[in-house]
Amino acid sequence: MAENWLVLDALGAAGEVGEALRKAVQGEAASRGVSCRFVTIPSSGLPSCRGCFSCWTKTPGQCRLADDGLGLSASIAASTAVVLLTPVVLGGHAPGLRLSMERAVLPNLLPYFSKIDGRSRHPNRYPSPPALYGIGLTVERDPESAGLFCSLVARNASNMRSPRHGAGVVCRAEGEAGAAAVVKSVLGDGVRPDARPLSIVALLGSPKPRGGVSASLANHVQAWLTGHGAVVRPFSLAAARQDEEAFGAMAEALGEADGAYLSFPVYADAIPGAAVEVLERLCAYRREIAPDGAQGFFAVANCGFPEPANCEAPLAMCRLFARQADFAWLGGVGVGGGGLYEGRPLSSFGFLSAAARRALEAKAALLVSPMPPDLAQTGDILIPCPLPDRVYQWMADRGWQKALGGKDGIRDALARPYAVPGASS
Repeated sequence: MAENWLVLDALGAAGEVGEALRKAVQGEAASRGVSCRFVTIPSSGLPSCRGCFSCWTKTPGQCRLADDGLGLSASIAASTAVVLLTPVVLGGHAPGLRLSMERAVLPNLLPYFSKIDGRSRHPNRYPSPPALYGIGLTVERDPESAGLFCSLVARNASNMRSPRHGAGVVCRAEGEAGAAAVVKSVLGDGVRPDARPLSIVALLGSPKPRGGVSASLANHVQAWLTGHGAVVRPFSLAAARQDEEAFGAMAEALGEADGAYLSFPVYADAIPGAAVEVLERLCAYRREIAPDGAQGFFAVANCGFPEPANCEAPLAMCRLFARQADFAWLGGVGVGGGGLYEGRPLSSFGFLSAAARRALEAKAALLVSPMPPDLAQTGDILIPCPLPDRVYQWMADRGWQKALGGKDGIRDALARPYAVPGASS
């Protein structure tokens, strides 16, 4: 089949940026010698799929509704690629496009089940399903909506059994140049327009001079990213808090980076206050000076208690930071029993750190992947202490007893220096 694209255009009167998207798609098709047919999708009034499954049981492969859903089932089956142009509505397609896709895709599938990447899907009715690309338009920058849109396109592609897919979002403020760049990136199957390595910023949120367990976890992520071709620039939030020049260098590096991650210890059920102070300043800085492009962000929290549930609240704080600082949230990793990994590289703990390493590497992979992450990949991963609670607690107690010892003798761990005289014990 000769390569041909079907463009489902739901942009409507989208102004200069909308026109730039259309021209960029046409230009990309022309540069490849590909035929390109646009179908205008109305914003409202299309009949909804009734969920009757007649396209599977009564008239296999055909919708029974009289209007036939703009004839899109046949057009999709005859295309090598389907390109969606749409405003982003609640993180998804515009309602008109949503209605059209619901009507058009189901007849092209078979009713039977099959497994794709661990999920149940329907086989495609035709031997060569088209690639699927989604390009969304927002009024203003919204990484959360953009991330959801890209994930939904990826899931749509899985449903359609598309051999390739891609998605991207442009906001009106990015203008015609931004529109052209997004189209080129998406239709190029995620190929980067330049050959430079990805730039990732690592933020260390521990107040300890050497970073403690947080540094061990951050260093493992850095080693993995470096091994996969990225350039990692580490910054200490403690240093940025004390030195204005260090803060400026960190904020500038973040603005230019392709992504970032934060590693920190849990203090009193939250991000340490000193780190929060710097993160708050970063939010204000990025509101004034927007980043160069879309950026992913994940966080790694470690807690001294063996239960990783203690990391849930601080990771939720990181998600809010990502939203306010204009990052696309990629989820977090919560590590319980963090004290186990003190003082040594994470890999040196062998099987004891295997689950933590897998979780960290899974999140790191999202930063360097050319494809948008699926929703399932952006959830938090909680890693419990690999030792039984009693064993970990015994080791922790022994460690505290050792720390209480000194050249002047054992200190009193049960001392009450602020006890009120005469008060009952």
